[in-house]
Amino acid sequence: SRGISLGIATSNSRELVENIIAVHGLNDDFSRTVCYDSIARALRAEAMARPRKLVETLAEDMGKVCLKEFGARHVVVTLRKFILPRTDSVSVTVHVSRHR
Repeated sequence: SRGISLGIATSNSRELVENIIAVHGLNDDFSRTVCYDSIARALRAEAMARPRKLVETLAEDMGKVCLKEFGARHVVVTLRKFILPRTDSVSVTVHVSRHR
């Protein structure tokens, strides 16, 4: 199985959002892919829609956007925050899937 990795740095924070969407059998067909710009805009809008206390909640909400708006069946969302001294970053990863 292949994956598409998308990194987004939000303008209001030093958060980096990475999403991996499972893609099968692309066969070099552009029409079978997702538009990175559309995903970036949707995820940025979701991040800015309301404040959240937990980064885990934001990651789960972003995964749900990928499922709902872009037809993904399973999404792995990793959020990295650059907030602690003497560390490169801290992160959380969540898996969000459609129920069959």
